[in-house]
Amino acid sequence: MLTDEYDLHLVDHGLGERDGLDLIARATARGIVAPNVLLSGNDDPDLAAGALAAGAADFFPKSGLSPRALGRCLRYNLERSRLKQRIRERSQALESTGLLTFDTKSRLLFQNDTATELMRAVAMSPGYLLSVMDGMEEDELVAGDRTLRLRRAEGRWDGRRATLLWITDATADALAAERRVQLGKADVLTRIAGGVAHDFNNLLGGILGHLELARMPSATPRTIDHHIKEALRTAECAAAVTTRLLALSRKQESERRSFDLHDLLEALMPVMKRLLGDRGTVTLGGDAGPIWVLGDAAELEQIVLNLVGNAADAIAEGGTFVRLRLDHCDPIRLSVVDDGPGMAEDVAGAAFGPFFTTKPVGEGTGLGLSLVREGVEGMVGEIELHSRPGEGTRVELLLSVGEAREGSGSDTLRDTFAPDGDRVGTLLIVDDEAPIRSVLQVALSSAGYRVRTAASAREALSICSQGELPPDLIVTDIAMPEMDGIELAEQVRRRHPNTPVLFMSGYGEGVLARHGLDEGSVPLVAKPFRLAEVLEYIERQLDGNQEDR
Repeated sequence: MLTDEYDLHLVDHGLGERDGLDLIARATARGIVAPNVLLSGNDDPDLAAGALAAGAADFFPKSGLSPRALGRCLRYNLERSRLKQRIRERSQALESTGLLTFDTKSRLLFQNDTATELMRAVAMSPGYLLSVMDGMEEDELVAGDRTLRLRRAEGRWDGRRATLLWITDATADALAAERRVQLGKADVLTRIAGGVAHDFNNLLGGILGHLELARMPSATPRTIDHHIKEALRTAECAAAVTTRLLALSRKQESERRSFDLHDLLEALMPVMKRLLGDRGTVTLGGDAGPIWVLGDAAELEQIVLNLVGNAADAIAEGGTFVRLRLDHCDPIRLSVVDDGPGMAEDVAGAAFGPFFTTKPVGEGTGLGLSLVREGVEGMVGEIELHSRPGEGTRVELLLSVGEAREGSGSDTLRDTFAPDGDRVGTLLIVDDEAPIRSVLQVALSSAGYRVRTAASAREALSICSQGELPPDLIVTDIAMPEMDGIELAEQVRRRHPNTPVLFMSGYGEGVLARHGLDEGSVPLVAKPFRLAEVLEYIERQLDGNQEDR
């Protein structure tokens, strides 16, 4: 009774040490809004008045106790409680709604206090808000960190024809939607995090094992080459794990480019199996790759993981499998199918609605199909849902066809890093991790550049101050102790404004936005990287800098 668990409390007056009046008073003091009906064998008007004063909604004497009379009393108090709740909600809505009225010549007739506060918050005038709604009945206006929802109607005010404009602050709704996105990502992360360490250790074991085999006395040039290739392939799988975790955990703008969807799904299979656990099997079928799709690979990974997570929840209620099928047509068709209990027509029809979920409170909500659809449509695609009770669920993504791209491949590594007479200049590598400095120094020196290294930003500044000219290019990690790479670049450019800088980071592209930099205009290579990728970035930066000169 001291919680909001029940819709009504029927309380006996005689309860031993504590009587019913005391219990009702305590519930009222706690703010419990459910109505309390005091039941007593003492038909005393003073007791009835005391019950109402203590917060009871009604008093019912046991002398009039009958199922019909008691039922009428309870129904009356329940309905009155619901009516009072609706009145409270309407009052709160009216208090939070701004109202402006204008005459037929767009002159302001009235504005309430809420409208005044909202217009002051966004620094906008009544006339401007009315002009925004010209010809529209409803619209949203974003101003700074505020989102206003506007609704316009023609009516009467003080007996005259007038235009009525209602304003509500939808900022809280927008923030709630954003929190839902982030909680959805956290939900997926939580569900796969338990297996990440296990999988990552297996991958590291494979890398170390192949490298040790390459060093065996009995190893031949052929077997050494084989083991190195296998170590590289396994390391790329490990890198993909961290990349996906970063993509799931950060906010990022959609980046549309061509990628091999078949390759992406193959790489996601271990994660999808981890999502299902022992609830069922997950398989990938359909046309073989490569299948090139135009879109955002990180966004699509989140979408697929969400759909597979939903399917895993479905088969937990009765089912055995989740199947992905990839068909190479125009548009590309990706299907996620499960043999779970399926959905009723009304549930399937509402599944794409915002904030819709069939999961109980306290359980993960996923990203939500409304946000999945938003992500697919952001890639100029479509999504279809097919489900019936007892027949499982099939979600189909229709995606744009992309252009095939040639991969760099590890077999061309020797050719890529062969000395080249066009590669001239001095590079300064700055990273607090010795293995990174060592690998880059050897590789870039082999490619023909003169390379110097620094273990900190301050050491790099000392190197730059020793000579009259700065390095031709600085390659620096962003996250370093004492002084980060962003501040290093700023200090170097105060003396040498034209010095190009290539940033490295293990935190993905979102690290630039956190430093207030434009991700599209600042060169960044994400760790872990391929050496050929770094060399390509360096050549591009140096070529661009020479053209500027």
